[in-house]
Amino acid sequence: MREGLFKSKFTPLTAKIWTELARYYDKIHHRKDYRKEVDFLEKVFKKHRLKVRDILDVACGTGNHAAVLVRRGYNVVGIDLHEEMLEIAREKVRNVKLVEGDMRDLKLDRTFDVVICMFNSIAYNQTLSELRRTLSGFRKCLKARGIIVFDNHFLRERFVHGYRGVMGYDDDELTIARFSFSEKLGKKGRITFSYLIREGNDFNYIRGDVHEFGLFSLSEIIEAMKEAGFATEVYWNFTMRRPPKRSKPWGNFVFVGVKR
Repeated sequence: MREGLFKSKFTPLTAKIWTELARYYDKIHHRKDYRKEVDFLEKVFKKHRLKVRDILDVACGTGNHAAVLVRRGYNVVGIDLHEEMLEIAREKVRNVKLVEGDMRDLKLDRTFDVVICMFNSIAYNQTLSELRRTLSGFRKCLKARGIIVFDNHFLRERFVHGYRGVMGYDDDELTIARFSFSEKLGKKGRITFSYLIREGNDFNYIRGDVHEFGLFSLSEIIEAMKEAGFATEVYWNFTMRRPPKRSKPWGNFVFVGVKR
C-alpha cells in the first residue's frame, strides 16, 4: 500500500516519518510483482487495440512500475507528492520525467495515451467528491480513446475492521518488521503502521505512521467513473478475470476506464 499520497491526508508526524521511511520502501514491498501488473496493463492495451506510447504514472512512488514500463519501450512521466520518493526513483529510472504533484490537482501541459494510478493510491481520496475530482483530472490528461487503470484493495464492503498484520524483510544487513492495525470509521478507513528496523547491530522503532482513506463501494466507484466520462471495466487481481461475486477480503479490484 501507498505510492504517492495527498499532502492533506498526512499528519505532520506521518509526513516526517515518510521522510525517514522512503529509503526502506522497496524492501518493505519486495514481494510485490510489478512485472505481472505491467503484463496486465499490456493485455488491456491489446484488448482495446490502443497503440500506447505515452503513459502518465500518478503516485509513482519510487518508480517501480515506471522502471518496467521504460524497459518495455514506453515513454513515462511520473508524478508523486513526496520528493524523497522521487529522489529514489531518479536513481532507479533514467529517461523518465518525474514531477512533484498532487493527483487531485494535476497541472500538466500535455496529454497521454494512458494514465495509471497503482498500489491502492486512488483510495487516498477520502470523499466521493475528491474521487470525482481526481478522475476528472485524469480524463483531462488523456488523448482521445485513452484509458485509465487503477486498483483498489479497500472497498467498503470488504474492509476488515480490527485486522492486525505483520510483514517483513530480512537479509544480512537489514531486517524490517512492519506491524499494521486496521480500523473502519464509517465511510473512511485507517491503517496505523509501526516498524522495527535492524541495520547491522543498530535497532530503530518507528511508530505513528497513520494512513486514512475513503471506503467506497464498488457501485460508487463505477458511478463516479461514469460521471467523470469513462466507460468502465472491472478485473480481479491483475488478471483478465472478472471479480468473483463472493470473495475473500484479500485481493485487488482493478478498474479500467475508457475515455468517452
